[in-house]
Amino acid sequence: MLRIGLVGEAPVDTACVKTLLSKKYKGLDFFEMISDIRGNHLDSQFAKRFLRREFEIAKPDFIVFIRDLDGKENNADMLSQRKEFFARCNSIVNKTGLFLLNIQELEALLFTDISVINKCYNVVLAAVDDCMLIEGPKEYLRSNVRGYIETHNKELFEKYNYETIISNCRYFKKFDAEFSIKTGFAE
Repeated sequence: MLRIGLVGEAPVDTACVKTLLSKKYKGLDFFEMISDIRGNHLDSQFAKRFLRREFEIAKPDFIVFIRDLDGKENNADMLSQRKEFFARCNSIVNKTGLFLLNIQELEALLFTDISVINKCYNVVLAAVDDCMLIEGPKEYLRSNVRGYIETHNKELFEKYNYETIISNCRYFKKFDAEFSIKTGFAE
């Protein structure tokens, strides 16, 4: 059984990715790493030392690094910062890493099938053509969906169809293809 470490900006995001990946990739052991370090603190030297120590102890087969771009996919400055983060972290874990860069924020994936949000919160939000173009998806949901909070995301993603997310989100489709190869699930 492959053991896959998950490193993310927030425990909620990591739990969501675990929920999503577990839908398609049965029999893999996903576990959170360096969970006490959040957000931009992942960029600190302390986080890197902690990551190395935890990597040596937990011995995952590989690690998925989960970050939000916090901007549009053509934001060169933010993209460069996130790629730099991944390169540094990947070298710490013997180049076993795989990068999941959420364009805008992880919450953008909730727009891949807006009917789930509409049904769960009894609202009528319009479908979007490209979830990656929604600026501030988390803030949009907070403003337009009464009762929505990020801690609901894991339960929401449990209701989503994995294939729908892949077919409606370019960055997640690319990540899924890389993940399939790395885990040996590729067809």
